[in-house]
Amino acid sequence: MIGQPTIDLANLPAPKHGLVGFWSSVVEGVRPTGTFRNLAMGVYDGALQSDAYVKPGDGLVLDGTGDRSTHSYTPLVMSFGTRDHTFQCWFKTSTLANQTLMCKISSLSLNGTWLYLRNSNPYIRFLTTSTWTGSMNIRVDDNVWHFVTGSRIGTTLYVFLDGRQVDSQAGSTDDCTNSETFVLGARQTKELFTGNIDMPMVYNGHGITLAEHQAFYHATRGLFGV
Repeated sequence: MIGQPTIDLANLPAPKHGLVGFWSSVVEGVRPTGTFRNLAMGVYDGALQSDAYVKPGDGLVLDGTGDRSTHSYTPLVMSFGTRDHTFQCWFKTSTLANQTLMCKISSLSLNGTWLYLRNSNPYIRFLTTSTWTGSMNIRVDDNVWHFVTGSRIGTTLYVFLDGRQVDSQAGSTDDCTNSETFVLGARQTKELFTGNIDMPMVYNGHGITLAEHQAFYHATRGLFGV
């Protein structure tokens, strides 16, 4: 990230309806030590685990050895049910592995919502129990910042990456509610992310559209030097 200007959420081209989570390293200086502050609500800050840390310009820095940011279960805030909802974030990695960006998923049944990169030919999945979507043909382990959105709109799942739609899948009718902790950078304690995550956002009750993804991408890409 370059320049490190102050981020004012109110001035970003991001819908405010349904926004329940927004974390940004640019205002990291105002957070309590050992947390990743939720700027959307002022509560439900993330607790940094292992030696994870937040640094302006680098985002949430994770080394893949237990690092993650955990957020206590919040029934009203992150119980998605069958509603439209969205996970999105900026990320950077050079690691070829199964890696989780954002997760609110049962560790046993996989019921929930999971935005991650897959091994071998990294791609992005947005999963609700039995329905997923992603791209097997887009490499993202290039140590360059990318912006990804996983969005559920009605019964269709979408994945947008760097200003374009990369895949969609119809037929998602699953109830995504579970009592698991929301985590940035891991599927509970598995599929740990190695690299950087910044500006993760969670919407409950709103599925981000391609146009909304594009507006936010173009408004913030300069912060990440892309």
